[in-house]
Amino acid sequence: MTGPAEFDALAWFYDRYWGPEYAAAVIRPLRGLLLAHLPRGRPLLDACCGTGHVTALLAGWGYRTAGFDLSPAMLARARANVPEARLWTADVRRCGARSGAFGAVVSTYNSLDHLPRAGGGPRRALAELGRALEPGGVLFFDLNTAESAAPAWRGSFVDRRADAVCRTESGFDPVTGTGRARLTITREGKSEEATVTLTVHPLGEVLAALDRAGLRCRRVFTAAELGLGALGPRLFVLAERPREEIA
Repeated sequence: MTGPAEFDALAWFYDRYWGPEYAAAVIRPLRGLLLAHLPRGRPLLDACCGTGHVTALLAGWGYRTAGFDLSPAMLARARANVPEARLWTADVRRCGARSGAFGAVVSTYNSLDHLPRAGGGPRRALAELGRALEPGGVLFFDLNTAESAAPAWRGSFVDRRADAVCRTESGFDPVTGTGRARLTITREGKSEEATVTLTVHPLGEVLAALDRAGLRCRRVFTAAELGLGALGPRLFVLAERPREEIA
């Protein structure tokens, strides 16, 4: 699993570039899905919120937002980006949210893919996020597939920006569905390095984990179906906690 120190090293670059770019891409379909299921003014949790760009957009729509992330450096930037949100440091597998406290939970930028299969993988995370949902609440998250991960996690890449360069050396094993990327970010002659790992969790395993968590899958979208074809064959899952039956 990618540790907090690795994400700490990426925090400033992620905050300046990748975070806002991904938020701008995913926010239009996310807005439509959330507004269809959760009225404004309701509590919403952004799990693995990173530097808080999605969190800020959710707050701007009128939701009472909260969020958590494993990386203290990412979270420090999130606090600056969305000061009105309640934010804390936590692991998604034991996030500490109050049971039934949220009308919706979102987790974007393939955050769950950073969990290894060992130790419960996404099963524990989905159970924890489901616990935080109120009856009738919805969970929205994205996943890489082997087809989407392979081109993005195999080879050498250079991301040149006005004030920095990020060089990535990565490899992806299609047999195990795991990838590892070594990132070197250079600015003003100084470099920082981080190693990030990824595990592709087969959709069947994810759906079984939702079922074990007492959640019902409403729909699995492809990126193209949400107008996000540039993200490749990534999947987006909408699930819900069924309302309690009235005796």
